[in-house]
Amino acid sequence: MNKKTKICLNAMVGNESNTITRMLESVIPYIDYYVIQCNGQDNTKKLLMTFLQKKEYLVLRTNLNGTILVLIGTIHFRPVLNPTTDVIGF
Repeated sequence: MNKKTKICLNAMVGNESNTITRMLESVIPYIDYYVIQCNGQDNTKKLLMTFLQKKEYLVLRTNLNGTILVLIGTIHFRPVLNPTTDVIGF
């Protein structure tokens, strides 16, 4: 059986506005999916959305072999919790 290995970017980011775009640009050619949790209070959320809404990243992209692929993923926006004051229920 010949299965292609898939790579998922799993990132937890917060207050990464200085580096988030550079990080995404460096991994885009290698990943097939992404799951990102953003809990920053700076403009990281806006930068993530702007970057991933570009047509070449949201719908079609070319990997290192020149193959056009669909890049799919999710971004979860969660506030930072303070364990001494915020009640976390499961």
